[in-house]
Amino acid sequence: MKDLRDGGVYTMPNGKEVVARSSNRSGYYLYASPTLIYALPVYEVVATGHIYAAGRPTSWNVADLTETNLPVHRNGDGNGTIHR
Repeated sequence: MKDLRDGGVYTMPNGKEVVARSSNRSGYYLYASPTLIYALPVYEVVATGHIYAAGRPTSWNVADLTETNLPVHRNGDGNGTIHR
């Protein structure tokens, strides 16, 4: 599985942007918002590289994600914004 950058912004095959955060299960959580402290992940990337949504497998793999190289700037309360 390719490594994702913790806090990196990626484009999904459906065009949505997500923010990756490493999980404690050898994978990643993908959030629809840079406001991570209160958000629930929209997707999970498991150790095999497969992407799940709501606990169900999608047809996507981590290789299908495109890194945008956009930075997420955080403030003190865990919120953040994607800078373009």
